[in-house]
Amino acid sequence: MMHDLEMNTDRGAGPFVTFRHLHLPDGHRIWLARNHRRGVGAVFAPRPFWQYRAFNGVMAVGFAIGSMLFAVGAALSLFPAFSGDLSSTERDVNRIFFIGSLFFTLSAYLQVFQSANAGEKLVSKNAPSLRSYLGWRPKDPGWLSSSAQFAGTILFNLNTYDAFLGGGWLRQDVLIWVPDMLGSLLFLFSGYLAVVETCHDWWAWRPRTLAWWIVMVNFAGCVAFMASALLAFVPPSGASVNVIAVSTFFTLFGAMGFFLGALLAMYECISKTDPTSRS
Repeated sequence: MMHDLEMNTDRGAGPFVTFRHLHLPDGHRIWLARNHRRGVGAVFAPRPFWQYRAFNGVMAVGFAIGSMLFAVGAALSLFPAFSGDLSSTERDVNRIFFIGSLFFTLSAYLQVFQSANAGEKLVSKNAPSLRSYLGWRPKDPGWLSSSAQFAGTILFNLNTYDAFLGGGWLRQDVLIWVPDMLGSLLFLFSGYLAVVETCHDWWAWRPRTLAWWIVMVNFAGCVAFMASALLAFVPPSGASVNVIAVSTFFTLFGAMGFFLGALLAMYECISKTDPTSRS
């Protein structure tokens, strides 16, 4: 599987290997799990389409649109006067959230597809062929992170769609809050695994690397979504206006975190800097 290749340094958190210092016939090379998954700095060509910059760029654009729509929906909920001539009714805001969740789901699936087909080989002269639409790679933090995020986006699809149905406190908690809570937990799990994959440890301070900033601002967005979900529970007596406002503020903060992460990911796609040079 790894001809003429010797691994002399492995790093990672727990069972996950996310960094390797490889000895190749033509010299040394640093292998990073995140870059391998995304096709960044590939040694050989051709590569499959899911490892090209354009594919990564499409994923980033989808996350950017989804997060921007979430931010717009949250802003209209907090400051309805911002809507101007547009209707700022609750149904219109719900529609914005639902459409945003669809963009999240599309990009999250593309990420799962990419992770599922990353391949086991560290380097290869042959482009890997399509093998799976979902995959099963439980030892790969990138695949685990992508899969958890994809599952979370599906729950957000349900949560934002169910918001159209309305109803009393029990219906809101069962149909809206429960999927929101579970989806936010999956996002938090996903965000932390992305940190583990990039930091090569349970946690690390690497502000000189772009990938670190991408996963950290996304993780901050996940934390904010989690805080929003915790505050969104509707008691039998009805939800407090102030609590709803704080919950919506955290949704806005989380959406802005993901939007910034998507912008940084887009910049990563066009950047010519070697991402392995300071990792």
